[in-house]
Amino acid sequence: MAIKKGGSLFLVLALASAAQAAAPSRIIGKYAQFRPSTNPLKANYGISMGYGGEINLSLSNYVDLWLGAMHHPQQNHIKPGSRISLTPIAAGVKIKLPVPFLGTPYFGVGAVYCTYAEKAAGVESSQNGLGYCLQAGMVIPPCAGRSCSTALFSIDLFLNYSNCEVVIGQRSLDIGGLRIGVGWGVGF
Repeated sequence: MAIKKGGSLFLVLALASAAQAAAPSRIIGKYAQFRPSTNPLKANYGISMGYGGEINLSLSNYVDLWLGAMHHPQQNHIKPGSRISLTPIAAGVKIKLPVPFLGTPYFGVGAVYCTYAEKAAGVESSQNGLGYCLQAGMVIPPCAGRSCSTALFSIDLFLNYSNCEVVIGQRSLDIGGLRIGVGWGVGF
């Protein structure tokens, strides 16, 4: 039994090591513009800027697992003194399609856990919800296989669409939307 467990552990470590040798993983700092998809967020708060980060763990030259979070604080344009903050935490799978001399486009799908917090007139409320997200982007410079190891730093241009429902009072509100941004990555 101990030999079987040891063999399984060795196999998992060997596969993880081979995946790391094939294409390095990256840590990415991100800055994005957030455009809410529904009212009242769209009407009351409009477009906001946010910041966050992501970690990509390379499984192969063409597949990454990712985990990321963003934070978007927003002021209400209609009611002065009212603020909200949206914090989506997302995880999923990315498919990379290296294009020589251009970059590495990718497409991803995942789940998102969103936190919505609102402060207005001394009253604070917070809600959480689960949803989905879609991601697309381009990593520059081109990065496929061994060439990734020569590109320690990278730029990530991305679009991220999320849909996440929370219940506020008696109604359901989609706090998702479109994020358009740029990231700066470091390989490891």
